[in-house]
Amino acid sequence: MFAYILIYHYRYKFSFIFKNINSLDIKLIMEDPFIFDTVNKRLVSNVTNANKVYFGTGALYIFSLMAYNRKYLRVGGDGVAAAAFAAASLPAAYSYARFFLDSADNEAARMNNANEWAS
Repeated sequence: MFAYILIYHYRYKFSFIFKNINSLDIKLIMEDPFIFDTVNKRLVSNVTNANKVYFGTGALYIFSLMAYNRKYLRVGGDGVAAAAFAAASLPAAYSYARFFLDSADNEAARMNNANEWAS
């Protein structure tokens, strides 16, 4: 019964939207976030490397090394495992910082420029 009421409610709501869509003047124009190069029209010129990604990487890396030192290195004292953890946690810290602190437009522009320079 609840599913029927829910479907009826959404059907009424969508029919109301579709009936009044012609009376509304909606323009869906998105702004282009990229500025392209004047010589090569496929290169994006306003690409920036965000410093907050590098600062976030450093902070996350230092925090993970401190946590590893507190939990495992003090107890076991295995230097090889600590070196392996330090080597493996740096790319992980960079990828987490890039995911949370960088914009998708900036990453898309960097990937576009890398593909353009490769070809």
